[in-house]
Amino acid sequence: MAKKRQLPHEQESKAKSSIRQAGPLNNSANRYDRPFADTATKYEHLGVSLIPVKPKSKRPALRKWTGFNNNIPNAENFGSWLKEFGHCGVGLTPGRKPGQNRFVIALDVDGEGYVELFRTVLGSCPSAKFGKKGITFFATAEDKLKSAKIGPPQADKVVELFINSGFVVLPPSIHPETDAPYNWVGKPLYECSLDELPLLTESKFNLIKLIAGSPDAATIVAGGKTHNEMLSLTALESFRLRLRHSRHF
Repeated sequence: MAKKRQLPHEQESKAKSSIRQAGPLNNSANRYDRPFADTATKYEHLGVSLIPVKPKSKRPALRKWTGFNNNIPNAENFGSWLKEFGHCGVGLTPGRKPGQNRFVIALDVDGEGYVELFRTVLGSCPSAKFGKKGITFFATAEDKLKSAKIGPPQADKVVELFINSGFVVLPPSIHPETDAPYNWVGKPLYECSLDELPLLTESKFNLIKLIAGSPDAATIVAGGKTHNEMLSLTALESFRLRLRHSRHF
């Protein structure tokens, strides 16, 4: 049977329903005219690297930027970016920087029905961001895990974990498709401390991989059942047991 195509307003309603489960939508991003210049200096306490992103795009404004997953730009370079690229969006380059034991990562959930399920896996998630669909949770990790894109066999990816590579566009950057700012869900990341963010342990990482890659989970989510927290927790416990039996937990 052919899958019923959702109308744009139905997709938007579903997306908003998903993020409401994760936390209150924070519209403070709307007040910034120069996203990079106005906000990039607020993250210093987190030990993260931020890069400018071309306006209304998901492309870095820098030609060479991948080295910042493992390093922090020096003060001279960062100062020049604030002047030259102040009008640009803001990008976070996750990864362990020199001297760090715990560092900021991002969990980008594309599948709307998986939002509550993965939030349950992570635990308390005070900060996330929303663009057009799904949600991106911010967490921390230790230097064992690697970035990954995960989805069921022969299907679209469900989640992408940005741990030691890639970059994530942050509010108040303008989304290229909605022409509106990305918004925080809950607290802005720059208002959080590392200790506030959930730690993505190896066992949680394996559980996320198991869920995201499972056709069984895709069936549960397709039925919309994970929007009910009790059913979400039941499904989660089922996957925990499977993970223990596979000796990866």
